[in-house]
Amino acid sequence: MQDFNDFKEKNKADLNDMGKIHADILATALERAVRSSAENGDAEAQFELGCNYDAGDGVEKDPAKAVYWYRKAAEQGHARAQFNLACSYANGEGVEADQYQASYWFRKAAEGGFVKAQFNYGVRCANGTGVTMDPAEAVQWYRKAVEQGDVSAKNNLGLCYIDGTGVAKDITRGALLIKEAAEAGDAQAQYNLGVRYFEGEGLGRDYAKAAEWFEKAVRQNVSGAAEALEQARRMQKQAEENKRKALEEEERRRRQEEADRHDISMEIGAIIALLITLAGTPLYIWVTDHRSGLFFLVILLVQALSLAAGGIGGCVGLALFGASFTEILGIPCGIAGLIGGLTPIFCYEDPTVYQKARLIVFVLVGVMVLRIIFKKVRK
Repeated sequence: MQDFNDFKEKNKADLNDMGKIHADILATALERAVRSSAENGDAEAQFELGCNYDAGDGVEKDPAKAVYWYRKAAEQGHARAQFNLACSYANGEGVEADQYQASYWFRKAAEGGFVKAQFNYGVRCANGTGVTMDPAEAVQWYRKAVEQGDVSAKNNLGLCYIDGTGVAKDITRGALLIKEAAEAGDAQAQYNLGVRYFEGEGLGRDYAKAAEWFEKAVRQNVSGAAEALEQARRMQKQAEENKRKALEEEERRRRQEEADRHDISMEIGAIIALLITLAGTPLYIWVTDHRSGLFFLVILLVQALSLAAGGIGGCVGLALFGASFTEILGIPCGIAGLIGGLTPIFCYEDPTVYQKARLIVFVLVGVMVLRIIFKKVRK
């Protein structure tokens, strides 16, 4: 007894064979209908029959017959047939190569509004292939193709603006057109956008972005993109290193400026402390001679002025040089002010102590002066 599954598979095979037979019959019927329409002068049928011979679709591949039917349709103004006929002449497929004939039919198709023909004829005008070289006319056809959304035409139009070929030079506008084409996926535009970023034309130099677009072009097998990517990455690495060094140098300069402001505020504070201490000397002598009840009031006044010397000097430094509060309280300023303020209290019975204190203040200020001189000479 025959297994059910075997029976099912057998019938399935029979059905597949029948389906194939029906499909072949249908294809033959359609081919005959198309041929009949083509022979009766239908331009669309002529174009379709030409495509069938061109691709070997339902008929044996025959480029010469494809050209025959393309020409029939092209002579009736069929734009796509005109374009395909132009390609056949350009590539020498089914007919002897003839660049003048190719340009003639490309223009016909372009005038008929076929966007691919507009782009191709623009290229031929730019290069002088099968037609007189005319960059301005090339720009016109690129613009027509761009208006219909052709990204390759947008890339070429961008290059025209960058080079000033056939149009007034406008690097920024050209770069933006190329950027739009690249973002739309045009391989050559992606490579050209990488070049713009690498050279800094119209968009500003950016090796990272250049590498990004070169890499996209590499994925689409654009010639020269791999070498450009390697160079962009090398320059990106060098640019990052230069940027790091520049930041380090800027930080070093900032710290030096802060140190300079700090020194200035301390120096001013120490000098003012010196002046107040010197001014307090005759006052101290008068007080010790008279030993009046006014003594302690005067002592407090001298002390307050001397202790404030560092702060006063720092405030001057703040106003003039932008010193911070921490810098205002510089060690030399504080020491000078402290000595100038406290010594009158402890040297009441011994004037020599006050003289020694003044000497210390003079030494501190002298050190500051020497530092200033040393720094000036070193610079």
